[in-house]
Amino acid sequence: MYSIPTRPDGGNHTLDFTYSAQTKPAHEDGMNVTKALALTGLRVLTDDAFFAEVKAAFEADEEIGNRPHARDVEQ
Repeated sequence: MYSIPTRPDGGNHTLDFTYSAQTKPAHEDGMNVTKALALTGLRVLTDDAFFAEVKAAFEADEEIGNRPHARDVEQ
């Protein structure tokens, strides 16, 4: 899970969050998450076994109803 720590009651879309998000540690954490997501996407595209595993987990999750299917969400 990724978050940018802020002062108490300084959640997203607040001035406190703005100040916290521009710190060096927040930037470094953001870059680490960005790299991890990019490498995961690369693995999905280049590793057929991993792709099959991800797809199976997605479909199983969809079957038990943990999230709405895109076709069922109002646009």
